[in-house]
Amino acid sequence: MSTTSESTITIVGAGPVGLYLAYLLGIDGVTVHVYDQEPKAIESPRAIVSNKSSLTVSYLAPTLNDFRRSGIYEHVLKAGAVNKTGQQWRRREDGSVLASMPPPPGGEVVALTMGQHELAAVILRQLEKLSSVEVHFSTKMSRFEETADGVRCWVEEEGQNEREHLSKFLIGADGGRSTVRKQLDIPFEGHTWEDFRMVAVNVDYDVEKYNGWGAANFIVDPEHWGVVVYSGKGTIWRVASGERLVKGKEDDWDEELETRKLYERLKLLFKGPTETAKVLAMSPYRIHQRCAATFAKGRIALAGDAAHLNNPVGGLGLTTGFLDASLLHRKLSDILADKVSYTKALAEYSDERRRVFLEVTNPVSIANRGRLIGATEEARKERDEYFAALNRFDPEFFKKFMMSEAALSSQ
Repeated sequence: MSTTSESTITIVGAGPVGLYLAYLLGIDGVTVHVYDQEPKAIESPRAIVSNKSSLTVSYLAPTLNDFRRSGIYEHVLKAGAVNKTGQQWRRREDGSVLASMPPPPGGEVVALTMGQHELAAVILRQLEKLSSVEVHFSTKMSRFEETADGVRCWVEEEGQNEREHLSKFLIGADGGRSTVRKQLDIPFEGHTWEDFRMVAVNVDYDVEKYNGWGAANFIVDPEHWGVVVYSGKGTIWRVASGERLVKGKEDDWDEELETRKLYERLKLLFKGPTETAKVLAMSPYRIHQRCAATFAKGRIALAGDAAHLNNPVGGLGLTTGFLDASLLHRKLSDILADKVSYTKALAEYSDERRRVFLEVTNPVSIANRGRLIGATEEARKERDEYFAALNRFDPEFFKKFMMSEAALSSQ
């Protein structure tokens, strides 16, 4: 058996963004190998404490529109839960509605909720139908080098010897701690929020029964702010809330203590017998607002969290990542069709997607978080004006909102 394999494209990272890019390339018949050092994604969380992508995420209109164009939308729709109740911003003390954004008239699907692991499973099932794509789990990409006409990387499957893999281009979709980005020595510019972390949980508790809440809720409070989203599965909800950090103990994690604190937060947020809630998965994580100095270097490009990170309020991070994959697919297709040089096409990809993150995703996500906390007079004033525009159904406001979402795409 040869110790060297080949494909046109190598993708490092089998999360939703990497898999979606593989799918887009695969339906064009491009040979793709995807490598991920983690075992194959499971379709339901097993451990209570998990740093894997088993938690529920909402997918916004720009992503869903791209799914429609790529032909995967109906499969995603079948597996996810359609948000039919819009979004509500709620007062933490009593859950009363401060502002509401209803779903659009006519039943158009603009928000869909499902776990990242569930979406990855949907894409994997479609990839199984594409003979040009191979996905290798439990396989680590240890290093790579650019050659005269491609990229040589070294991969090691669990229990096997290291081997070489050759391709024309390599894509790093391997998350915020990206090995690809680090080996390219690309600065990850921006900052980490030092005063808090997020604790996200999947909890089995009938929030609708005891509280009458809709599918997507933002909790407004200077201390106990957060996001509560229905998973679409039974009575399982996702609760993601901010937790203040003590200087010098930012990375401390005591599972027993954090579980007690979680139940205290649930009692503050929800009515009813919250002590009966069952915690299915819990994931602490630090929050960053960071962007790679470039998304492309030579024959290597970055996408998704490997290229940028932002706080999760508003669901913009993964949406931006999917739209990275969409543009990168088009640029790679042009390169492979000899329509443009790879240096020009990848530079255009990098410039455009960096612009989108820096001008749209990053500032909007920061404003979304600030609106929940309202820690300064300026933030409270902005929140009051934002809520007032929502509640009076200001057409100019809604036009700007839709334009902001649309600006996440790169056509």
